[in-house]
Amino acid sequence: MLIRMESMINCRHTRPNSQLRLFCFPWAGGGTNYYVNWAKTLSDSIEVCAVRLAGREIRLNDKPCGDMLTTVANIANTLLPKFQSKPFAFFGHSMGSVLSFEVALYLKKYYGLEPVHLFVSGFTSPQSAGQRIATDWINMPEDEFLENIKRIGGTPQEVLENRDLMKMYMPSLRADFHMVSHYRYNLPDSVPLTCPVSFTDGDNDKPHDVAGWAKITNGEFKSQTMPGGHFYFYNKENERQLLKYITEKLL
Repeated sequence: MLIRMESMINCRHTRPNSQLRLFCFPWAGGGTNYYVNWAKTLSDSIEVCAVRLAGREIRLNDKPCGDMLTTVANIANTLLPKFQSKPFAFFGHSMGSVLSFEVALYLKKYYGLEPVHLFVSGFTSPQSAGQRIATDWINMPEDEFLENIKRIGGTPQEVLENRDLMKMYMPSLRADFHMVSHYRYNLPDSVPLTCPVSFTDGDNDKPHDVAGWAKITNGEFKSQTMPGGHFYFYNKENERQLLKYITEKLL
C-alpha cells in the first residue's frame, strides 16, 4: 500500500534551517498532537516530526496494522527521504520505544543510517518485551477488551466513557496492543546499535528492564526517573526537564 509521507508525519512547526529532526513515536492508541507541541519549547535547531500510524487523525480511514515488521517497514521506507536529508534522533514512549528501536534497526540494516540519539521511555527492553505471553487483542470480546484497557491505563477517561469515540479508536487500540503483545526480539551476539541511548521512566510506573536497554548499543547509555506514573511527562515540570535533557543531548 502506497502511503503519502505527508500523512505519516505531523511537522506542524516546520524548521527548514534546523540542524536535525526529532522523530517522535506514539504510545498504544496515541496520535501526534501531544508531541508536535514540543516544538514550542525545543530549540529552533530541532524540527519535531511526530509519526502518525494508521487508523488515527487524518489516517483514520487507513486500516490499523497489528504487525510490527510491516509497521516498521512502512515507516522507514515512507519517511526515508526525511532520514536521508538531515541528521535525526528518535523519541518513543511505551509502545513507541520498541517501535523507534525497530525502525532504527531497519534503517541501519537496509540503508546504513542510524539516529544520532535514541530516547526511549516507559517501556521494558526489547529482549524482555519478547518474553511476554502473546494475547489476541484483535479478536478479544469487546467487554474483555475494555476491561483490559482500563486496567492498563493510559486511555483518557473521556474516551473510555464515550461510545462513539471508543468505536472510532478501538481498531487502532486493538492493533497497537496486538502488535506489542506479539513483538519478539532476541538480542544478537553483536550489539545492534552504536548511537547513544537514553531511558526515562516515572518512579511510580511498573518495573521495567532498564539494564536491558544498555545492551542494545555500544554507545553511551543513561537512565533517569522522574516523579509520576506511566505518563510522567504530562506533569509540566517533568516535561520541561525532559525537553531540556533532550536539547542538551542533541545540541
